Amino acid sequence: MIRKQSNNPNNGFLTILQDPSKLCGHALLGRFFFVSFFDSKGMIYHEFTNRTVGANLFVNILRHFIAAYQRRRPSGHVRGRLFLHFANAPVHTAKVTKNFLRQEKVQLIPHPPYSPDLAPSDFWFFPRVKHDLRGRRFQNLDLLKEAVNDQIADISSLEHKQCIMKSWIKRITTCLSVRGHYFEGFLEV
Repeated sequence: MIRKQSNNPNNGFLTILQDPSKLCGHALLGRFFFVSFFDSKGMIYHEFTNRTVGANLFVNILRHFIAAYQRRRPSGHVRGRLFLHFANAPVHTAKVTKNFLRQEKVQLIPHPPYSPDLAPSDFWFFPRVKHDLRGRRFQNLDLLKEAVNDQIADISSLEHKQCIMKSWIKRITTCLSVRGHYFEGFLEV
């Protein structure tokens, strides 16, 4: 999921299967994007880039993800059985992206418009990682990347499973029950 910068305090890091977003450790470090793919078992692939993520770069990142998925989930990788959940960002809906996904026989789980409440990166992963990094200062980009990688390593497979199997499914069910309207206030904390 790629999102434009917003006023959402949780705007910041990853999705059930991908999200480049702005990570700021210190103003002098500039900006970079973090793209990640995870499932109910854990992180599959992630990448840092200081380039704006356009459709061509995104397709290249998808190639790396698919290769990592084949290595990390060999029993789960059957051509035509890979499902991804993206938001409706321009790079996700770009012709070059759609063509690549069709060629690779990757199936997309539909994402209703204007529904960040459904993106695991927004409601779980980014807030989780950002909370643990809040208040820390990094002298350079490599130290920030190392801290993010440490946070990713600290997230257990049980946390991933609870996010996907409980929170995400509950959010999808709630979204359907309110016919796609905003539902954050309907969820129990």
